[in-house]
Amino acid sequence: MSEAVGEVAISDIAMIPRIENERDRLSIAIVYSESDYGNADISGTPESLRQVCQFMIDFVESDRVEATIATLNVDPVPYDRCLQFLSIRREVGAVKVSAIDDKLEIVGNGDRLTTFADWFNFPDDTANGYHCHHEPWDGNEEWVHPQSLPLVIGVGSR
Repeated sequence: MSEAVGEVAISDIAMIPRIENERDRLSIAIVYSESDYGNADISGTPESLRQVCQFMIDFVESDRVEATIATLNVDPVPYDRCLQFLSIRREVGAVKVSAIDDKLEIVGNGDRLTTFADWFNFPDDTANGYHCHHEPWDGNEEWVHPQSLPLVIGVGSR
């Protein structure tokens, strides 16, 4: 089954090695800073963040082991760099967010990834600047891997 994310079918996304057209990107920005143990920020419109949610849900419901899609190239300031891809991979355990080369990688088991996907489910009337923090802390190891990058998910544009 093929579900659409914007103009791109999830079944066609396994890996987009080269971007031919802006429609092959999710309209989100991912920025990353290596200082202070590293942290990342994903931002976009409520609609584009819901596309991330659907991308993750479609992935969990598929038989894929990994899926990757391109994101927007933006000025990362005040972060160190912009990450070009969002990658999701099945792995036993809690959700772990990592910055690897030019991608933000999210790994975890299906139930944890489905719960994590809901963090991107913002209503249309969400105010610009509203955000949430997905990060490890004592007591939530069942859901967030202790070595996961702190991640801010928010409505706004860069």
